[in-house]
Amino acid sequence: MQLVLPIKPHDKQKPIIHPSARFNVIAAGRRFGKTESQKLRAIYMVMEGQNVWWVNPTFDNTYETWMDFLTFFEQFTPRENINKSRRQIFTPTGGSIRMLGADNFKRGPGINHVFIDEAAFLDLTNLWNFQIRPMLLDSKGGATFLSSTNGRNEFWRLYRQGQDPEQSEWASWHFTSYDNPLIDHADIDDIKRNSPERVFAQEYMAEFLEDGGAVFRNLTACTDGSIMIDRENGIYPKAVGRVVMGADLGRHNDYTVIYALDRETGTVLDYDRFTDISWDLQASRITVMARRWTPEVIWMEENFNDSFVERLQGEGLPIRPYRTTAQSKQQIINQLALAFEQGDITIPDEPVLIGELQAYTVERLPSGNLRYTAPSGLHDDCVMALALAWHGALQTPVTITVSRYA
Repeated sequence: MQLVLPIKPHDKQKPIIHPSARFNVIAAGRRFGKTESQKLRAIYMVMEGQNVWWVNPTFDNTYETWMDFLTFFEQFTPRENINKSRRQIFTPTGGSIRMLGADNFKRGPGINHVFIDEAAFLDLTNLWNFQIRPMLLDSKGGATFLSSTNGRNEFWRLYRQGQDPEQSEWASWHFTSYDNPLIDHADIDDIKRNSPERVFAQEYMAEFLEDGGAVFRNLTACTDGSIMIDRENGIYPKAVGRVVMGADLGRHNDYTVIYALDRETGTVLDYDRFTDISWDLQASRITVMARRWTPEVIWMEENFNDSFVERLQGEGLPIRPYRTTAQSKQQIINQLALAFEQGDITIPDEPVLIGELQAYTVERLPSGNLRYTAPSGLHDDCVMALALAWHGALQTPVTITVSRYA
């Protein structure tokens, strides 16, 4: 019988398919093929009669890898040896493969090797030291940790351990997205030009960033202390080009924040921030600011008060609602981060805004998605309003008929 393997490895993958160390730590950028290479290694092990476990952050996360294993082993394994609900296969070679989620991990004996995928996004201190490592004592089994990077956490510590020549059982491997010869490097270059430095360094270059959670950089260079915004005395910077606005709505626990931005220069012209006032007063303050600048567009978050947005639209304000999801939030935050890194935006020396920008963080979820947020107990209303304003500055100019400003 001629078996069909799920992948054909490229040259950069080959050393990690047959490594000599007992414990291997693989840090690799997106689309390098780290998971694909280790699928192949797991298949070889099972074919040799070894018992292998594959661990992802959650059991649901194992589905795609499981389907590749199932497709391969179904070629010669009897149906009664395949448990699809448990995602476990016992092969005629004497080996087995089982899929598990780290969020509901069950210990077991007789394991020869464990693959831990997305390891940088797990509690490895507990999972590895207190659950998996003891399981490998009797079998003298090994483990492979594979992941993109996520700051300097336990995955980073294990990676450093693999770099230590005194740790003879450990080995570390580092690959970037450029190391995959099957990917057009021009495409990666294009991603680099259009991504914040932090995102590209971590996601594609697999760098262990010391400030792995920080989002906004180059803030000092983009802060202009000479920008004068004095609403009481009517002192504002002069607009050079068309003006756009961004508004993040709040009510009791959060603030409503509005920013006006010069589309031509990227300079913040005006802002307002308030909380614990009625929707009528909020509408009034937003309208006053709109009258002052006659914005081309006002991008406004609409997630929890669609009727308020519709009310302002009905009063003639050029509002475009922005529905915030995890994906859309990532888009506008990355746009704003890139603007700071490239020096395209200028903000006033305003402590609340700067504090929010400095504290803003990103974390990788077990699903692999990114979550952008303020630390617990802090606010991100200024960040979101500025991100919406910058989003408006990047959009193709729109023509919105405005009958009046109420």
